[in-house]
Amino acid sequence: MSVNVETRTYETADAEQWLVEIMDTYGDRLTKLAYSYVRDWGTAQEVVQDVFLICYKKRESYEETGYFKAWIYQITINRCKDVLRTAWVKRVVVNNSLFQFLNA
Repeated sequence: MSVNVETRTYETADAEQWLVEIMDTYGDRLTKLAYSYVRDWGTAQEVVQDVFLICYKKRESYEETGYFKAWIYQITINRCKDVLRTAWVKRVVVNNSLFQFLNA
């Protein structure tokens, strides 16, 4: 049974099939998009896994956005920015702690 990726009505059995199909359809493209932001393949793959989880949880609210591809790409970009922001904060805290240790 084939499920249209952009279908807006989901039954429980169809939701899992829908997730598999969006993973097959968008997985590589989203990973490349995430890599262009985070510059690390492992982190990019983690971001895309998070994106698919978010899509699965919020699949019913997709109707509000209109275009599925734009919706999933925006989720990916936002998640990348979250990861980068978190990584930057960690670097600043670690560097600050290291600086204080060296000055002691």
